[in-house]
Amino acid sequence: MKIETKFDFDDKVWACSRKMVYIFFDCKFCEGTGELTAKNGEAITCPKCYGRKGHRENTQRQWVVERTLTIGEIRTRSRAERTGFDDEIYDNFGNQTAEYEEGYMCFETGIGSGQIHHADTLFLSHEAAEAFCKEANKEADNA
Repeated sequence: MKIETKFDFDDKVWACSRKMVYIFFDCKFCEGTGELTAKNGEAITCPKCYGRKGHRENTQRQWVVERTLTIGEIRTRSRAERTGFDDEIYDNFGNQTAEYEEGYMCFETGIGSGQIHHADTLFLSHEAAEAFCKEANKEADNA
């Protein structure tokens, strides 16, 4: 059996992930400056935003191109298809579908004890990663 993976060791890839995206709204009271000017010219902290210049609100989670990573570990899991065993009394002797998964660990996020990145969220170019995020966000908006 020969297993070919999407990426190889030391490949530089762009990682996409789902992140919470925030929208910042300027304070209408101080017009986003965080302070007000008194008649004597003294600047005081805005009593509405407390000097934070506004507030942020959460929007939905969106796919974003997160960063570049370097492949340091490759993990694969394969399972053969098995059919024609409907009458088995044990579940583990029954039918099963074929499966294949690829996971990658990267130097920047830890090898062995870090994050496992799935092959479908890693790309060899920034443009391909952006196209994936754009399409995934469009599908999420239409759902």
